[in-house]
Amino acid sequence: MIYAMIVLFWCRVAFSVHESSPAMIRKGIAGIQFIGKNSLYIFLYHRLALDYFLCPCVMIENIWTKRIFYLLCMMGIPILENQLYMKLKRVVLADKTV
Repeated sequence: MIYAMIVLFWCRVAFSVHESSPAMIRKGIAGIQFIGKNSLYIFLYHRLALDYFLCPCVMIENIWTKRIFYLLCMMGIPILENQLYMKLKRVVLADKTV
């Protein structure tokens, strides 16, 4: 119950900041929204991608470079996949209407 109240309070603060915030904060929130909207399955498949695709194929020695690369792949691949899917969906639906 206390956790729910904290989450509700945080949401209220976040949305009130968004309504009365400068353009820079709005752009930051829009960027986070874009990542969240396009990477729905990022946490569902991250172990699969990490264990079977990234770890065997990437031979980076520096741990911080490797972490940044993994994070970018974990966020970038689902975003690119979703953008490609939406574009193909529009092309296929456009072809059916002709």
